[in-house]
Amino acid sequence: MQKERKGGADGDANDDEDDEKNFTTLMEKEKQRRLLELPKLRPADQIDIKEKELQLLKDLYDGLQKVPGKESVYTIEFFIATRKNPQLRSISTAIARDPEGYSRIPRETFQQVFDRLESDITGKEIDWTTIVEYFTKRGRPLTKEEINKLIDDDRKQREDEEAKKRADEEAERRRIARLMEDLEGEQDFEAYEQQQQKKEKEERDLMNNNRHDDDGEEEDGYGDEYGSEGDEDIERGDGYGSDPEMATAKRNYQFGTDDRRQRA
Repeated sequence: MQKERKGGADGDANDDEDDEKNFTTLMEKEKQRRLLELPKLRPADQIDIKEKELQLLKDLYDGLQKVPGKESVYTIEFFIATRKNPQLRSISTAIARDPEGYSRIPRETFQQVFDRLESDITGKEIDWTTIVEYFTKRGRPLTKEEINKLIDDDRKQREDEEAKKRADEEAERRRIARLMEDLEGEQDFEAYEQQQQKKEKEERDLMNNNRHDDDGEEEDGYGDEYGSEGDEDIERGDGYGSDPEMATAKRNYQFGTDDRRQRA
């Protein structure tokens, strides 16, 4: 018994999950269907009721007799069904839509939406696409003129975005070109500086070499001027060279030395 109850509970849970998937699928289907008419869905186009409530309305609509050869239903039968449906009556005072600044139509309950819908629809037929639009944040269907204007606005917006994108790409291309030119200029300047530094170094080296050559020539001249007499003195070995007076002084000194030696 417990297993049967557990299995039954699991079955109910699975049914709820399947129902949830169906609700999601219905909302997604409505989104795709509306995108066939509108270039894109704006916040005002958002369906404001829950998926469960949307499914409740769809089931009520599908249960009504269709107008022969059409998908629409008779208007009077639809409103009679909404008043008699116990589930709709239980949520009649609940908030159905909140414009949140996207529409001038104020916030409404389900009953207020149905009353306004009944007041607006004067024809004998009503279709599902019209009913859904009354439960969006906008609160009403768009006219053909409004749809065409939205299409034009979207086209203009795309063109402006593409033009801006091209302008940004061109600006980026020019910026990169300027950077490349600046980089090439810096490289040329660096090469010029290196060339100048190399030239200045060569000039300094040349000046230093010339200065060393001049110093070497002066030293050689000094040696030629004084070196011969020095060499002669060295050859004589007496330290007096070829000076006569120095030679006489040397002899006198040697003579006196000999006299002192004899006396001793």
